[in-house]
Amino acid sequence: MGLTPLRLLLLACFWVVSKAAVPTVSVSGVAFTDKDLDNGQLGGQASWTPPGDTSTVTSYKLYRADDAAATNQGALVASVAVGTNYHDLAADTAVSSRRFLMVYTANVDGTQSSATAASVQMSDISASVSSVAFTDGDLDAAQIGGDTTWTLAADETHVSNYYIYLAMDTAG
Repeated sequence: MGLTPLRLLLLACFWVVSKAAVPTVSVSGVAFTDKDLDNGQLGGQASWTPPGDTSTVTSYKLYRADDAAATNQGALVASVAVGTNYHDLAADTAVSSRRFLMVYTANVDGTQSSATAASVQMSDISASVSSVAFTDGDLDAAQIGGDTTWTLAADETHVSNYYIYLAMDTAG
């Protein structure tokens, strides 16, 4: 069975269709600031600078991993369309060993190699008060009134307000 002109044409068409055009360009400047001030929880906006040429890119795929080499990469966190250069990580996202956020370029043919993906290490920022005390100065039965004191958070960089709530027990 020789290669007739029709078979050559079919082979050429197959080669063109099956040749993958997986993106090789990368985002840069990946940033993340934790705005969830609870200890052990993350939440905030991840952002990045798109590659200079996005002609082969249709989306950005975000994953969490143990390190910048994508070791122990987890499930897909988000897929974001080209033109959007951020993703809001939901508050109360548990901190785990996967402290790196990986950002890949992708299209219908696949996702760029993890060796060239951009990443940022996510740091858990917490700001909690301590030494909360209340002295009841109200002498009437079943009524309270008095001063509440506390020690401020050690780092108030991301603190805008303190809120005081009444609760029935220490669990809230």
